[in-house]
Amino acid sequence: MVTSRDRAVDGLRVAALLAGLGLHSVIPYMSGHAPDLLWAVRDDARSVACDYLFWWGRCAQAQTFFLIAGFAAARLRETQSARDFLAGRWRRLGVPLVAGIVFVLPVVAAIWAAG
Repeated sequence: MVTSRDRAVDGLRVAALLAGLGLHSVIPYMSGHAPDLLWAVRDDARSVACDYLFWWGRCAQAQTFFLIAGFAAARLRETQSARDFLAGRWRRLGVPLVAGIVFVLPVVAAIWAAG
């Protein structure tokens, strides 16, 4: 049974989170345009360096989060039955996702449409 947290995994999670913040902070300053990315704010002070940071982050950051999530889920699954594991996943991921789609997304879409 695994009961202790791995501080190295937590550190990697924090690093990936900070990389995500950096990724999103350079989007207004990109000289190019990501074809599938809608972003409301653009700045006249643009830089190719921001393009490189964005594309590197987009390639590495999400995959790092998936790797960490898989590692943590595998460790958690060792301590729970499949039913308890899936119920916990639903509570932690499914409920906030559905609530966000129902309550937050319409408000954000309305604000975005209003300009």
